[in-house]
Amino acid sequence: MRRHRLLPFCALLGVLFAGFLPKLDAQEVLVVGKRDIIFLMDSTMGATLVISVREFIKRFIDSMPIGPDDVQVGVATFGNIPRLEMDLNSHGSTEALTAALFSIKPRPGQSVNIGAALEFVRTQMIAPEKGSRYQQGIPQLLLLLTSKKSNDSVEAPAMELQRMGVLSLAAGSKAADEQELRQIASTDSLVFMLRDFRGLLRPPIPDPIIGALSTLAGVVVTEVPTEPVLAVGKRDIIFLIDSTMGATLINSVREFIRRFVDRMPIGPDNVQVGVATFGNNPRLEMDLNSHGSREALTAALFSIKPRPGQSVNIGAALEFVRTRMIVPEKGSRYQQGTPHLLLLLTSKKSSDSVEAPARELQRMGVVTLAAGSKAADEQELNQIGFTDSLVFMLRDFHGLLRPPIPDPIIGALSTLVGVVVTEVPTEPVLVVGKRDIIFLIDSTMGAMLINSVREFIRRFIDSMPIGPDNVQVGVATFGNIPRLEMDLNSHGSTEALTAALFSIKPRPGQSVNIGAALEFVRTRMIVPEKGSRYQQGTPHLLLLLTSKKSSDSVEAPARELQRMGVVTLAAGSKAADEQELRQIGFTDSLVFMLRDFRGLLHPAIPDPIIGALSTLVGVVVTEVPTEPAVTPAPAQGVKRDVVFLIDGTTAGRSEFPAIRDMIRRVTEKLDIGLDKVRVSVVQYSDEPVSEFLLNEHSTPDELRQAVARLQSRGGNLLNTGHALGWVSRRIYQRSAGSRIEEGVPQFLILVTGGKSSDDVSTSADLLKRSHVAPLAIGSRNADPNELRQISLKPELVFTVDSYQQLPRVETQLIESVKTISTDDIITHVPQVEVSLNLGKKDIIFLIDGSDNTGPEGIAHIRDFILKIVRQLDVQPDQVRVSVVQYSDKVKSEFSLNSHNNKPAVISAIQRLRQMGGRSSDLADAIKYVMQNELIPSAGVRLSEASQHLVVLTGGRSSQDVSMYGPLLNNSRVNCIGVGASGADTRQLGQIATSSEDVLHVPTFPGLSAIRERFITRLSGTMPEETPTHVYDSDLPAAKKAPGDT
Repeated sequence: MRRHRLLPFCALLGVLFAGFLPKLDAQEVLVVGKRDIIFLMDSTMGATLVISVREFIKRFIDSMPIGPDDVQVGVATFGNIPRLEMDLNSHGSTEALTAALFSIKPRPGQSVNIGAALEFVRTQMIAPEKGSRYQQGIPQLLLLLTSKKSNDSVEAPAMELQRMGVLSLAAGSKAADEQELRQIASTDSLVFMLRDFRGLLRPPIPDPIIGALSTLAGVVVTEVPTEPVLAVGKRDIIFLIDSTMGATLINSVREFIRRFVDRMPIGPDNVQVGVATFGNNPRLEMDLNSHGSREALTAALFSIKPRPGQSVNIGAALEFVRTRMIVPEKGSRYQQGTPHLLLLLTSKKSSDSVEAPARELQRMGVVTLAAGSKAADEQELNQIGFTDSLVFMLRDFHGLLRPPIPDPIIGALSTLVGVVVTEVPTEPVLVVGKRDIIFLIDSTMGAMLINSVREFIRRFIDSMPIGPDNVQVGVATFGNIPRLEMDLNSHGSTEALTAALFSIKPRPGQSVNIGAALEFVRTRMIVPEKGSRYQQGTPHLLLLLTSKKSSDSVEAPARELQRMGVVTLAAGSKAADEQELRQIGFTDSLVFMLRDFRGLLHPAIPDPIIGALSTLVGVVVTEVPTEPAVTPAPAQGVKRDVVFLIDGTTAGRSEFPAIRDMIRRVTEKLDIGLDKVRVSVVQYSDEPVSEFLLNEHSTPDELRQAVARLQSRGGNLLNTGHALGWVSRRIYQRSAGSRIEEGVPQFLILVTGGKSSDDVSTSADLLKRSHVAPLAIGSRNADPNELRQISLKPELVFTVDSYQQLPRVETQLIESVKTISTDDIITHVPQVEVSLNLGKKDIIFLIDGSDNTGPEGIAHIRDFILKIVRQLDVQPDQVRVSVVQYSDKVKSEFSLNSHNNKPAVISAIQRLRQMGGRSSDLADAIKYVMQNELIPSAGVRLSEASQHLVVLTGGRSSQDVSMYGPLLNNSRVNCIGVGASGADTRQLGQIATSSEDVLHVPTFPGLSAIRERFITRLSGTMPEETPTHVYDSDLPAAKKAPGDT
């Protein structure tokens, strides 16, 4: 908790000052500056003590210059609920104050809520209408006197008072909690523990308290809010509040509105705010035009009070807003086209129907937001919210005061504008297969262009069969940071999607980070919980639309998306960088440069984009021909997928036409067709570039024309290894037209004129293990040994003195492609024999997927696990493997019994992606594993196999994990801790079976160096008896690690 650094020193001066004062009789008045002093008394402490406190206050008042221009005194009492005894301006003289003190009575009670009492003082007493001179900069002081520990939390209310600059003193006796009082007081020197409050009448006990109240001034924070007023256009905003939720929550809602109002340009030509409350019946608190300034609105908020009630009628309240508030005489500017927004806040489910009133508001174009807590019904709120993204479920409304919870609500109220949704004619709906399509939009391009992009998406949606079993659409926007507009499963119909599009708004910004936005799509949108059907094999397509060059790097995020098989399209205008877009686009033919995005609405211009989004889905490309096409005759030959990987370096540019002619001649001898032979061409030098995908050209004529257009791209280096890996990840994918999953033979024809600048062995091995047959043609300075490493078998290596001699090898090429089958390819794949016989083991890899690890770290962890698993005898009756990922949440990637063969396990590991998250909650993750994975129903074999938990992390957990070492040990679970980068080896040692089971590397790429040590540790088992159970369902909640606060 922040303290003013000078307060302890000031307190000491105050005490010293008070100590040197001469003894005062009751009539001698101190020379004290202006101040407002509030006494907050525990009324449950009994008659004797309340009388003593009352007498102490009376003596204090007698020594003060009481008056509206001097010292003002207010009093409140509290038990379970606070009670106002006198406002700061109730009594303007010493005599009147003294007389009023005798009305303060003790009230029986077993408990107290100090937090609620502090909040009461802040919101109900430190207000102009209650006499507070806070806004004039007059020091505000509070003295709390309590005999009990609070039943509720005092931290947040105390912090708010201190943030305002209120100087808080805390005096306790009997069962009061000194630590709690330290949270309340502005400094520890202003905490006073007394045997009982009768001591307040016995000098010198009260002197330090009187001294502080008389001399300390606090630091009044008059510039509230500290955040700047937002630049917001005209809008009418209505808050509709459930008044039955209780005083504390109403206070929090009221404070949230006050903070929101402080950030808005309030006025009749800017933002207007209205408020209504409801229980069984709605009640108008303030019209939209009741208060034309921020100060007047803030003052009026204090008149909003809780009202008891057991039920609420939200439907009637919504209808009240529509018919009684959105009307000209109540200040509404609806007829002038001013956007209208409504925020509902409720803690209960409605007793009446909300559907029709909510629909009427939305039909008018009112943007409705719905926030619920406690017994509120989320399904009901979804009916009210304009879109599901405008529905907010909170634990309670205190959360509205804790960032970042209120940020999305404030953002929506500040930026969204309503648009009346009318019926519009739609394009004929295309017959399109399942796909998930994400639009990623630069939100900095200005209102006019955003509107054009939004209309383009609307037209596209109108032509698609939208639905959970058909086409799903998601949208994200970005500037410096990405923002989710709608998940893939947010809206299951064309109508809902169309309506939701109007919530997408421009946001000012000078720069964009496209790399971060692409990573956001990959990690936060292409996940099952956001509606993605990626794991079901549904094609995924992404269309980026940007008007600027990125401020960050796009290469790695784009490569990760393409490695997953996501077909990325990139459209740019204005200052967008075409070269950058080529890095992002899946192929160069999927990069579109426009003069500006208004062109998306002109006939013909958007057709290639719509065509790609509609058809680039691998084998289902034939579903939606964009124009009448000649259907090839039934296949007479065999199916083949052939990829030419050709040398495009500057050194070979003069001979490039010979390579192009060779491709033309070879393909003319093949039976080209979508159901026959498919062809792709990739050119490479420093970097590979796709000329066209396997599913881009379906007829011999189309292919011939595409080949004729090939031109050397130039480049200095010949990075063959990199190109082979790139082709393996990008081209031999279903989304790129490969039929590898159907068992269609896959061929790679490499044409190269030199030795590679990088290593080819790993990438070539990966290709062959993926059941691709490489054929290698070398000219000039090509390395024969390297060509043999790359090819499937030595007979598939061809060398020529120059590319002019390529016709000599064409017959062998064609014959190989026509005759080699998938079974032939598999027989030549280098096999990894099971070299380790570790016996029966249940191995669970628990991996840190938080932001500490990052996507590159996860890639290295994935490769490490793959190398280990490939060495193990993975099958149901030998080694079983599970993977669990954690960050601030935990997710099972697959359990011990999810897969019954080694290839299925390897495939599941290869699909592993980083989940993301701010923290690494290791204790929660281990608890999750013990309760959900180390159980028989998840495949664990307690009596037949040894159990092993392998933790891989890149950072320190903030949670205390020390209790889990003994728990794992007692459960006979062997634990190995593997740490990289910032991992805490001491923390890993707390959970590992022994010190030898803690392995550490400086960075994730170094994991391969500890593979042998890891295998050695994995070979170990824990002797002795087999456990009958592994976990305790009542494991305690995680605690913070020592040293964390």
